Amino acid sequence: MTDALPTLAVEIVSDLVCPWCFIGLRRFERAAAAVADRARVVPRFVPYRISPDVGPAGEDYRAHLLGKFKTEAKLGEVWARVADVGRADGITFAFESIARMPDSLPGHRLMQCAQAEGAPGVAQRLLGALFVAHFTDGRDTGDAAVLRALAVEAGLDGDRVDAVLASDAYGGEVFGEMKAMELLGVRGVPAFIVDRERGASGAQPVETLVNFFDECIASGAGVTT
Repeated sequence: MTDALPTLAVEIVSDLVCPWCFIGLRRFERAAAAVADRARVVPRFVPYRISPDVGPAGEDYRAHLLGKFKTEAKLGEVWARVADVGRADGITFAFESIARMPDSLPGHRLMQCAQAEGAPGVAQRLLGALFVAHFTDGRDTGDAAVLRALAVEAGLDGDRVDAVLASDAYGGEVFGEMKAMELLGVRGVPAFIVDRERGASGAQPVETLVNFFDECIASGAGVTT
């Protein structure tokens, strides 16, 4: 019975505007399902900001990325590569429909709220919804109304969401978590960490994550019974 299985705790470090983090989440979910007869894999989501200089109003999406990739040709190559990889994982990336590069801080604060106050599974549903809204639907996930709708649909109380978004609630937790990851040596996302010492970096193939989970299960790292 699943109740008798050990629990493997995995920290997933990601940013809400990182396409590889979306791919990483979907691969994590498949890997967790693949070891479901050996352990119950429980994620804890840790924030990271790949564009910390983006302010509350956000920026033009294409202009922001051109500042990084320099040319339209290079940007097109990156988009095409990510879209091809995502398609194999059941993800539709609609980069051309994204107008704004949002500030991911409010979304990260809601993710912290979901983990602290939400029922089991709420945070994972919210993270998936944030990725779909941004990358597939082209919605502005820096907009409070969009964030509220996604959070409520994921299972958070609407009044509580309003209170969090209208304040700096969970901001300290977000920055504290990011500092801890910096001290741990995390320099890119996604990252999958167990016991703050074992890890897999990048959007690893499902098979690699399965092997990583099995190694942790066998050694007892991150495992509780």
